[in-house]
Amino acid sequence: MYQEDDDSVASSFEEDQMEAFIDRCSICFDSEHDLCVESCRDQFCLECFTKYIHETVKSSWGLSVTIIKCPVCSDPISKNEWSQYVPMSVVELYDKYNMPYRSYARTCLYCDLELIPCTRATITSSQHYNNSICTYLNTIISSGPKHITDKEYLTITEWIGLFKQGIHEVRLVNVYKLFIKDIIQFEMHHYNTNQHSYQLSLLFLKAAIHPDIWKQLQLIHISFFPNMNCSNCQSSICLHCGYDSHQSLTCEDNMKHLVMNTNLNTFVGVAGLLGLICSTTTTITTTTNSDQSLTDHTNIQTEIGVPDMNNIQQRIRPTRQITPT
Repeated sequence: MYQEDDDSVASSFEEDQMEAFIDRCSICFDSEHDLCVESCRDQFCLECFTKYIHETVKSSWGLSVTIIKCPVCSDPISKNEWSQYVPMSVVELYDKYNMPYRSYARTCLYCDLELIPCTRATITSSQHYNNSICTYLNTIISSGPKHITDKEYLTITEWIGLFKQGIHEVRLVNVYKLFIKDIIQFEMHHYNTNQHSYQLSLLFLKAAIHPDIWKQLQLIHISFFPNMNCSNCQSSICLHCGYDSHQSLTCEDNMKHLVMNTNLNTFVGVAGLLGLICSTTTTITTTTNSDQSLTDHTNIQTEIGVPDMNNIQQRIRPTRQITPT
């Protein structure tokens, strides 16, 4: 009889514990839940959920849009739902960090100005920019000497015909690479500059309507034109690594070069300090001949490998003046 009562009490206690656990927050397992996610019904206390959303938003900066997901099952949580439980400042930060057409940016090393190589088009008609590219191409081939039989000249005229017909957006990424390579080659042989190809690249990017296509074209543009001058201090910055432009070096090789220079400067500084310490010498009193008087002692400073620290301390210790009584 008593055994049955004990079993009943134990079972009731376990049920109470289970019910208490079921009502707890799925993050801290301590506080009772304040809300349930509509899609998956996972439950959280307000403090944990708010903190989770805030931390996720703070780390969501990038070229892609971050989808807020349930911390338990990773089901997407709509913005309309999670925004109810966080301050408006968090929602505004999310909107700032997750614009569909967010531009790639670097900060100038010298004046902290944000460098933005590509900006989103204000006109959403891709054909408008196709026509602008055609006009630009006609300008660069007409402003230079005409070579009707020149292969590169004929290539440009073929591109003009293609842009007049219009290019479907799904082909923009592949077409862009071929197009810019042809323009750069044409400029090298006819203009000795890449300013036209740079401007045409920016025009080409404006023809991208879909956010993912725009993001891909930005990164390819930077691979062709990795350097940008700061409009404030005129410093030339590498958009890949964020350091000074390094025309003949890759970012990795440039970083190795910077590290070597830093180590060399550190070594020179340490070597100079050691030289200063080791040049502090001991004074040795010697007599050259027996017929010399004791007053002919010569002080010879001899440099040694290990500094005489007692001598150094005596030199730097202030001499105390003893006044006669």
